[in-house]
Amino acid sequence: MRHPTALTTARPLLAPLVFFIAVLLSAQALAFDVGGLSYSVINATDVEVTGRTTANTDKDIVIPVTVVDGSTTYSVTTIRPQAFEGDYLDSVILGNSVTTIGTRAFQFNNFDSVIIPDSVTTIGVQAFGFNYGLASVTIGSGVTTIEFLAFNRTALDSVTIPASVTAIGYRAFFNSTLTSVKFLGDFGAFDLDMFEGNTALATITYAQSTAGWPQTFAPDTGSTGSVIATPAAAAPAPPAAPTATAGDSQASVTWTRPADNGSTITGYTVTSSPGSNTCTTSGADTLTCAVAGLTNGTPYTFTVAATNGVGTSAPSPASSSVTPAALPPAPLATAVPVSPLWLLGVMVGLLSVLGIRQLCKI
Repeated sequence: MRHPTALTTARPLLAPLVFFIAVLLSAQALAFDVGGLSYSVINATDVEVTGRTTANTDKDIVIPVTVVDGSTTYSVTTIRPQAFEGDYLDSVILGNSVTTIGTRAFQFNNFDSVIIPDSVTTIGVQAFGFNYGLASVTIGSGVTTIEFLAFNRTALDSVTIPASVTAIGYRAFFNSTLTSVKFLGDFGAFDLDMFEGNTALATITYAQSTAGWPQTFAPDTGSTGSVIATPAAAAPAPPAAPTATAGDSQASVTWTRPADNGSTITGYTVTSSPGSNTCTTSGADTLTCAVAGLTNGTPYTFTVAATNGVGTSAPSPASSSVTPAALPPAPLATAVPVSPLWLLGVMVGLLSVLGIRQLCKI
């Protein structure tokens, strides 16, 4: 009969220990440090930043686009909630791979400006709250959601909301120092409590097509006045139908100046049909140009589009049809027949003059 050995007796105790060690090693493999920052693996291709390493006291940090651990290159896609909260950083540069900035990720820092790259889609709850000196923020064109209190208690004077944004949380810009806000997209009718506590907020600029505008809003008790909702500048209105005058292989086109919709017109483009031949002008008040390269004998119509700092208008209605034609040839000189009697008279006259001169000499 075999007696149990110490090893066989210890096996039930070793199994949990082996499992614990395996879990510990696995956890270590999912987290690593590179360049003074700590990362945690999300999946086979992506990691999140979890904060600075213990030894890193830098006040200016750069979140890279990618990091390498061993033989694997990861994209840095997420700033973990509270990753840099209370670190009193002076600046941060976010790589254009970050898609999510987590809750309170950069709360209680000393930023004076932040650029949020176009890759970011979500700015989390209180992500940049209590950055009391934050005076400038550029929100990337990929952001769709700005969460509750995301920019709470900052020094922002103005902010531009890109057209990509579809949701802004309650008090997202609470108790900041905003005086103006501009919406680039058709955000629709919404509750302006996102700006509560901005007692100096005076102007909200919005896209002209936005439903539900204009609306007024008293930002807070004791506000100096209601917001004045002002249409944003837009591309010019289309010009009225132009007038065309045909020439030889060309046409002269004139038009009237359309409404500039809040941005000065910088030029016009005239286009023929058929052929799409064009001519362009510079400035708001140059209202004529000649379209060359036309085929004589072919009828043409013309449209005009105006351009300003925002964009280009829709084409105008078409002009009346005109047909270029070659100029008629200059008339040839015609020989005038000379009468013999007329010629005889001229000769007699000359002889008479000569005879008189001779008599005068005697």
